[in-house]
Order: sequence, then C-alpha cells, then structure tokens
Amino acid sequence: MLLPILDKLKEHKIVLASASVNRKNILEKANLTFEISPSTFEENLPHSDFPTTSDYVVKTSEMKLVHKLQEYNEKSLDASIFIVADTIISLNDSEILEKPQDKEHAFMMLRRISDAGSHEVMTSVWIAFAKRNVESGMLEVTQKKNILDKTRVHFLPLSDEVIKAYVESGEPFGKAGGYGIQGIAGTFIHKIEGCYYSVWGFPLASFCRELTDMINQQ
Repeated sequence: MLLPILDKLKEHKIVLASASVNRKNILEKANLTFEISPSTFEENLPHSDFPTTSDYVVKTSEMKLVHKLQEYNEKSLDASIFIVADTIISLNDSEILEKPQDKEHAFMMLRRISDAGSHEVMTSVWIAFAKRNVESGMLEVTQKKNILDKTRVHFLPLSDEVIKAYVESGEPFGKAGGYGIQGIAGTFIHKIEGCYYSVWGFPLASFCRELTDMINQQ
C-alpha cells in the first residue's frame, strides 16, 4: 500500500516505460501520478540463450530499462523513478509464449495452453531511481530492484471451436500467451495460484511494497 508515502512520491517524476493499457490501469489503482513513455527495446532476445524462462523475462525487462535510460540521456530528459515490466507465459519452465503474431499463432498458443492444463504467468518488474550527475551530466541509477512474480493459472479444456471463436474476437492480440484474464478468457480459467494483477501484466501488491521500501531508504 502506497498511501503513507504518496506525498513523498509527488516529489518525483515517475515514468512507466510501457505501452500496456493494463499496466497503466493497474498503476492508477495505486493513486500514482506518472507519465507513459514506452521502451523501444524490441524484445527479441534469443530464448535459447537463457537457462530458464525466469532468466529470460528478467533480462528482457532489464533491457527495456537500459534502453529507456539511454533515450532519456540522449534527449536530455529528466525523471527520477523508472518502472518497466515484461510478461510471458511459461510452459514447464522451458517453453516461452509471448504475444501472438497472427490468428494461426494465437490458435496454436491457446491450444498448447489448454492441453497443458496449467501454466505460469511470469512478470518481471524493475524499479529504478535515477539522478543526474552534476559532473558528467548523465542520468544515473542510484537504486534499483527487481520483482519477479510467478502465478500459476489453470485452464479449463477448450475445444477448437471455442479457441477459434476467441481468436476471431480479437482479444488475444497484444497479450502474452494470447489471452487476457480480465476479458472473455476469464471464463476459461477455473483457478489461479498467486497474484491476479500479475496475470494482467503487473504484480501490484509486490510493486507497492518494494517501492515503499525504496522511498523509505532515500
């Protein structure tokens, strides 16, 4: 809960480096004032370079932070808190499902998810405090923390007919694994173990706890 530190946060310019409407909506629930400036990182790291899916999502989110800091330095922009995140679907901690590229890809993902019965939604968030160095003129990170949330989601068995209809609805696109728990796909899910908001794309409670700790250390 951020209520005790909201006044302190007003002293900071906060940047959410994400184009995700879900993340914007979730952060607004915490009464944060922030601006949106999506990261330009292409999220194209080779999956095979990482021993686990956890390593992959943490590195991808970290690279989003690196690119955003570089951009702010190149454009001489200022901000004191950066928030970046990345969400993937992990099947058996070995197969990574990100956003579907087309209808066929979305169908394939949902077929795999349904057949597996359950999967993990992994969301990695980086919070970075930054300050401009007077001598170098560069914006430098003074404190940063990572949050890695793993929430297990259990799907009901889905028929091809249901999957095709869902794909045609357009909802799968722009979402990791090709579904959104807050939409029609909520009817496919009979149980989750973990953070509901993390399945949306942002572990709100864990984020609030870590940001509170970081502010109190300033």
